Amino acid sequence: MSVDITELWFKRAVPKPTDKNRNVQYGVHLEESVEQLSAIKMQDTYHEGLRHAACAALEALATALKKGETTYEITNRKEFLDGGVDQIVTSIGSLYVNGMQGAEALNRVNASNFSKFDINGMPIFDENGKIAKNKATYFEPNLEGLY
Repeated sequence: MSVDITELWFKRAVPKPTDKNRNVQYGVHLEESVEQLSAIKMQDTYHEGLRHAACAALEALATALKKGETTYEITNRKEFLDGGVDQIVTSIGSLYVNGMQGAEALNRVNASNFSKFDINGMPIFDENGKIAKNKATYFEPNLEGLY
């Protein structure tokens, strides 16, 4: 059910996605991968170097997409869909095997995301096309007790 709410949020936020919306969203997706990858440390120097290089490369690509410096096209829609859904499954699995409650965290993040909308239930965008936080209604998700 949580994923349905997430998809509904996007349908309300961006009812008719443009190429810019697609670039920004994929850039944000990569940015979140960097955030998670930055939260770990490999136990050996070689793989720690790989982790650091991966973060730098993904961050640069995310920034380029969000700023409109590059674009992308999906060359295999089935594989893109499969990979995206597999990322959801493996993300929840990674959280679970590390003793975290991913499903409840998603519920709390969804509630926080809906608090970004204005009083009329409409999204507010920043200069890069990313959904901005409504200062009057936004609240951060409380993830205490879930990790």
